[in-house]
Amino acid sequence: MSNNIVAVMAKHPELSQVKTRLAKTLGDLKALEVYKILLDNLCENCLPKQNNQYTLGAFITPTGSINDFQLLYNNFAFYNPQNGDNLGERMQNALQFIFSDLHADKAILIGADIPDLDRNIIDCAFDILSTNDVVIGPTDDGGYYLLGIHKVYSEMFQNIRWGTSTVLDQTLKNCKSLSLKTKQLQVLSDLDIQEDLKSFPQILSKMQ
Repeated sequence: MSNNIVAVMAKHPELSQVKTRLAKTLGDLKALEVYKILLDNLCENCLPKQNNQYTLGAFITPTGSINDFQLLYNNFAFYNPQNGDNLGERMQNALQFIFSDLHADKAILIGADIPDLDRNIIDCAFDILSTNDVVIGPTDDGGYYLLGIHKVYSEMFQNIRWGTSTVLDQTLKNCKSLSLKTKQLQVLSDLDIQEDLKSFPQILSKMQ
């Protein structure tokens, strides 16, 4: 059986440290509440069941909070720190670990703040990797919520303005320059600002 590994890039849920754009209008406490709901939602919808052929782990920031995160969310297969000066470096280092230390055949990284991401989409991504080099799940703000590969290409993460609306386009451009066969999944929305909440009644309904 293939060793398929999924890992979420997550922050430990701490006051004033998560969903900072959301906090500008909702306040720090509500922003923290939303982030905890998003993590609960991720565990509910993405942790593998018997018919899902993958394991799910987590790369956590800040590095000193891994034990605290594990106490809150104890269902992941592994817990590791995020290492790197920017998101690209942290993702590249996470993937290097998954392939070199965990001996993955295929690896997928996902975001923690995508309410509609689920097991079916992850399974579909692995199916796509059977005939493609790269699979990407785009978000409607110009980024992506999922990245899947067979091996690490460091050039894929270079010359990208992380946190901007050009991340997806720049990543696709890098893949093209590397002659990587790339396929995209359906577009999903992440939850970053108060206006986004209207699109996710399942998240709103869980807020106090």
